[in-house]
Amino acid sequence: MSRDRVRPGAATAVALAIAALVLGVWSHAGAHLPPVGGLEDVSGERLLWIGPGVGPVGAGGDLEQADVLVVGDSRVGHGVHLSIASELGVGRVASIWGSGTELLGNLDALRSLAPRRLVVGLSPFGLVGHRDGAVPELSRERHPAFDPARPPRDVRAWAAGIRAELAAAGRAPETFEGALAWWVTSHRLARAALQRQRLGFDPQGFDQRLGHRVDRARALRFGVVQPSQWEWGWAPPHDTRRSDEAYRTALAPEGAPQRGAARAALAERLSELTAAGWEVAAVRLPIDPGLRALEDAAGVGTELAELVAHAGVPYLDLGAWSDATTDGSHLHWRGADKATRALCAWLRGDVGWGR
Repeated sequence: MSRDRVRPGAATAVALAIAALVLGVWSHAGAHLPPVGGLEDVSGERLLWIGPGVGPVGAGGDLEQADVLVVGDSRVGHGVHLSIASELGVGRVASIWGSGTELLGNLDALRSLAPRRLVVGLSPFGLVGHRDGAVPELSRERHPAFDPARPPRDVRAWAAGIRAELAAAGRAPETFEGALAWWVTSHRLARAALQRQRLGFDPQGFDQRLGHRVDRARALRFGVVQPSQWEWGWAPPHDTRRSDEAYRTALAPEGAPQRGAARAALAERLSELTAAGWEVAAVRLPIDPGLRALEDAAGVGTELAELVAHAGVPYLDLGAWSDATTDGSHLHWRGADKATRALCAWLRGDVGWGR
């Protein structure tokens, strides 16, 4: 008794056709959605403690072996993709950045490193810092969450104590609960990574880096959100005016003397780094046109141009880009991919840092 069977080759072709159809429908359905917001860091980011009152900065990549360091505030953290930067002809790239931190404090992290090439990301918060947010407040003093060797119960006890202090001071929970949750989660991940490292080979870390590349390529090519970024990249609505109020406060006229002093101090520091053997360049990463108009109305564009002219370093202003940010200030994946390529092309060509 005979029976017709589908040949393996035909079955494979049908399966591939169905997969292509599903992918096409998925891509079309998500075409109107903005790209994911953050680029999950899998390059071994760690915290570098600078000192009391300043706190830590994040270090992405291999600082000791990097040919180029990019230093700045959260615009650098969101806008310079280390996953591709080291492949764009300027050598190995690493980053040092802090959320809402002053650039002078971030540059203090260079004291223990040998001179090399340095890109400084300029922004208003990089001059004066962001003193009102819960994340900077919870970062200025060393606490248990900084140490991945500490048990989670120590971090939970610290979070409970800080929560009570902030509530007693009249702070609304929505202003600090997110920051506390971030610290607890970050400590858990850092502790898990430390425990894996003690085993020798880190298979989970390898899988994360491989998965990161696949997710990134998929998100950029097909314009659809990947599940690992569902909560932070898609569920919250993108609002390109979300940062306006914070920057309007930072750029208020009464703060002009402080900003002027900060610019003078930063220009002096850049000159000192150049004299010490660092090759320094500066960049103003792209932001949304609405926020750019707000900053330029306060004279930021002119002030930053004068700063780098005084320091004598090359400067790239990438201007205003529509549909490239999640909140007006921070680039999403597609915007950061484009900005990283533009920055490295400028460094490789105009500045002459090509390998």
